[in-house]
Amino acid sequence: GAETEALRVAARLAVTPRLGKDATRQALLGAAAPAVLHVASHGAYNAQDPLLSGLELADGLVTVEDLLSSGPAPGLLVLSGCVTGMSARRPGEELTGLAQAALRNGTRSVVATLWETFDESSTIFFDHFYEALTQGHRVSEAIGWARESLATGPAGYGQPVDWAPFLLLGDPDQRLVDPDQAPLAIFNRGLELADQGDEEGAKAAFQSAIDSSFPEMKGRAAYALGLMLSQQGDINGALEAWQQAAASDDPEIAPMAQWSLAGLLEGKGDIEGAEAAYQRAIDSNHPDAAPRALLDLGGILAGRGDIDGALAAYRRAVDSGHSEAVPKSAMNLGILLAQQGDNDGARAAYQRAIDSGDEEMAPRAALALGTMVAQDGDAAGARAALQKAIDSGHPEAMPWAAYNLGILLAGQDDFKGARAALQLAAQSHDTEAARAAAEVMAGLPGR
Repeated sequence: GAETEALRVAARLAVTPRLGKDATRQALLGAAAPAVLHVASHGAYNAQDPLLSGLELADGLVTVEDLLSSGPAPGLLVLSGCVTGMSARRPGEELTGLAQAALRNGTRSVVATLWETFDESSTIFFDHFYEALTQGHRVSEAIGWARESLATGPAGYGQPVDWAPFLLLGDPDQRLVDPDQAPLAIFNRGLELADQGDEEGAKAAFQSAIDSSFPEMKGRAAYALGLMLSQQGDINGALEAWQQAAASDDPEIAPMAQWSLAGLLEGKGDIEGAEAAYQRAIDSNHPDAAPRALLDLGGILAGRGDIDGALAAYRRAVDSGHSEAVPKSAMNLGILLAQQGDNDGARAAYQRAIDSGDEEMAPRAALALGTMVAQDGDAAGARAALQKAIDSGHPEAMPWAAYNLGILLAGQDDFKGARAALQLAAQSHDTEAARAAAEVMAGLPGR
């Protein structure tokens, strides 16, 4: 747990952690005066001589006495350790001693624990704590926000024993960065400048957030920069920015960057690279990026004749429940299944697209379903589906649905109904559908 915590804190602060055998007494005592010194280790309490209480490192104990005589003086010292035995019955004595020693030696602020803490909850706590610090908040605000986030978060650490042991001593107003220069503030400034049409200012702000010493906003800023460059037609610049975002390991941003990157690569004709990027987005299981990537990968696979692969991709996208990927994938799935002669499967897929209510795909699926079932001899089903497409008013689906309904009704000798449907097609803006409808109407008996 200590190693996991150290790795995550180090990643957030963009530093190299000292782990295992490298986490020595000299590494701690010789750290001089860094902005932050975070120690995740086991605490030991000496009931006979509290000055010999300390933190267990790879080659021995760093004691209260060590900190008083030769300890470092960081701006912020975080002592993330547990108390045991007697210390657990006398809360705070061990780590309070360490904290007081550090403060007397010149450290401005110390975060310590009052009682035993747990691996997972401590790691989550410090995720929130350092996120707040790197956004420019005071250390007192950061510890308060981390407590609240741990107590109210989904991991189930709502009891005081979980979130209350973390204690701040020293200067409550210390900050790691100026709020105006925090990566989040710079990133938000870039978004504001982009909304105001200052593209150069926005690009400069995004690049500044990318280049900051804190990695928290690198992925987001790189992704936003990629979006802007893509909209400007700077494909190579967008590719570079999205590659940075994809490499950020941000669980929210990296998958979306992979999906966006894949689209650019596909547009440039690099199908192999696009397929690999789509697959990385899919493998992330990101709720937005993965379904979108499945939809687009299905198109690549279908285009090169891998029908089974395309069907599998579309089915997974449909099963995802994604609001945009489901109707498009269901429509594509229906088309492929109909081409394979699986009309029952196609009917179900088209119906899924219709049921989605998507303004673009539902009318197209209703037209496709109505046309298919009419050919299967299901006149009632065809009329219902085609009427849905007509009622949608969709500029492309409505004219052809009206035309097909007119043909169907004429075949049933319902010439009045056929003429009414064909008249809708003839009056539409689709010139081809209008011409075809006019030709059929001219051949209908009666007026």
